[in-house]
Amino acid sequence: MKQAVTGWLRQDRRGGILRLTLCHTPGNLLTPAICAELTAALDAVEGDASLTAVVLDSGLEDFSHGVAVGEDVAALAALCHRIESLSKPVVVALHGAVLAEGAELALSAHARVASSAARLCLTAVTFGLVPAAGGSQRLPRLIGAEQALRMLLTACPVTAVEGLAMGLLDRVVDADPIAAALDLAQTLAGKPPRRTLDRRDGMRDALAYQQAVAAARSALRPGPVEAPARIVDCVEAALLLPAVQAVAFEAALRADLAATPAAAGLRHAAMAERRALRLPAGLEADMGDSPARVVIWGAGESAPDIALCALRAGMRVHLADPSRPVLVNALERIAVAQEAALKDGTLTQAALDDEWARLSPQLAPPRLPDADVALILVADAPPAAASSALLSLVAPVPAGGMALSLSGALSGVVAGGAGDLVEIAASDSVAPARMARALAFARRIGWRAVSTRPEGGAAAPVAVRLARAIAETVAHLERGGIDRAVIARALAAHGIAGEGTAQPPSLAETDIARRCFAAVANAGARLIESGVLHRPCEVDMVAIGAGLMARHTGGPMYQADRRGMLILVRDLRLWAAENPALWQPAPLIEALWSQGLSFASLDAAPEALARALPAAFARAARAAASGAASEAASVWPEGAA
Repeated sequence: MKQAVTGWLRQDRRGGILRLTLCHTPGNLLTPAICAELTAALDAVEGDASLTAVVLDSGLEDFSHGVAVGEDVAALAALCHRIESLSKPVVVALHGAVLAEGAELALSAHARVASSAARLCLTAVTFGLVPAAGGSQRLPRLIGAEQALRMLLTACPVTAVEGLAMGLLDRVVDADPIAAALDLAQTLAGKPPRRTLDRRDGMRDALAYQQAVAAARSALRPGPVEAPARIVDCVEAALLLPAVQAVAFEAALRADLAATPAAAGLRHAAMAERRALRLPAGLEADMGDSPARVVIWGAGESAPDIALCALRAGMRVHLADPSRPVLVNALERIAVAQEAALKDGTLTQAALDDEWARLSPQLAPPRLPDADVALILVADAPPAAASSALLSLVAPVPAGGMALSLSGALSGVVAGGAGDLVEIAASDSVAPARMARALAFARRIGWRAVSTRPEGGAAAPVAVRLARAIAETVAHLERGGIDRAVIARALAAHGIAGEGTAQPPSLAETDIARRCFAAVANAGARLIESGVLHRPCEVDMVAIGAGLMARHTGGPMYQADRRGMLILVRDLRLWAAENPALWQPAPLIEALWSQGLSFASLDAAPEALARALPAAFARAARAAASGAASEAASVWPEGAA
């Protein structure tokens, strides 16, 4: 056995089989350099008569997260073609997350073995794109149009067991898949490889294939994001065109879509969310162990949703309320949601029983039990345990507590939603360790949490302040004589308080939308000035997460940068004559414009920016710089969105 390590690729020869192990952190991102190194290794295999097969696997927790956002995918497409065209069998061993272009790489191999815990997901549609390296062509050839379209249009992960049943995988094992992959490679050695683009497993029934394409196309809703319709076109092309032309068709559509405003906005939204969710290094270190026990005081309204999220995350939950009817109603709502999950197969009976074993309902305890986190949902709460991180959904916030605002759709697991945006407002008196524990709790139960700071003792949610800017703009325009229906069409056309429409807006509608975007960006800049938020990316994340703006818009700060700081300042000054409270340019905007900077510059937060901004904004600049420093070592992969 001979072993060699070159750069990000470990090579291990086992008899006639060469094992290639990707070991590039973070996430085995498929950069052009890695693709070139893999291609060179495969070229060497082709010319070595003593090698009969290849096994490709990962030395990290996940197989691959795909490529970084915006990175050229030509090298990856060439690598996938090289893998598939190799004259010797290539088997991939999959474990952990197999995302985006990482899944496309797996599809190009001649066989796929996975651990039972592996998850496969093609995420191009979430970025307004079609797959990058033949994924829309290889996938339906293996599993048919209906299942392929489900994966491609929803970007929902597929378990290994599901993949095996579909025909996406060849073997699934409970243990490490390497041994099974080596065994399969040995079996296939010396035989002609089964190239995915030559297979017709999913196309045996051409009529059913065409019916699935037609059904998917008829279910599409017109909108500004073209990717879903183009994905359907790609899957149809897999049946109608020769493989080479079909792959070229996919590549051409990918290039066209990458240049659209919607795709650019979706890319920014993903990057803004990642930046907003990344914590400064010091706070990350304070998180410690993941919270295991939560107390919820008050069983009405959102309590069943929150309790069920915590139970699904494996936490022990104490649900307390002084009213027996309220507590009983909450337990009934939880039971109904569990029964629905049991019926649709997303929850097993054993898991349901375990959830009930970890749920402790209580009536009016004199003191909250000791817990990592205490959630206060009613005003007359008993004192919290000294070690608890105290989160309050009611005002006034108890001493030492943090205000919690469900800024998303407010529909938790009981209502069928998940992953809601939350705001956690903590004053300077809250210890960093408690804030870190609160954020760790939010992460564990699937919330996307942004930390804010109360202003003047108040903790009005950021989402409410941004929504107010839209409402005041609409009211101002109505007072100016513009019909509400015209305003509604303008906002809908531009993805404000809606998903947008496919119909091109008129110039008048565009002007209305620009006023709204500018008002919200101005409000966001004021929030950064006051220290309520730290970076523009947080404004964009809240605006999108709260449903104020469609994801493809990228958010108000991104829209302001697209328009240009010079034009933004000009517009704000012009409109300020009509309504100074709404459009008088925030000093931060004036400062950025005078320095030739943008909101994106504040997100990147170079040290020069902290020095360039006026002293009044030094706190925001330092906070932005801290957040940027903590993400400096990583690259944002497409597959993780």
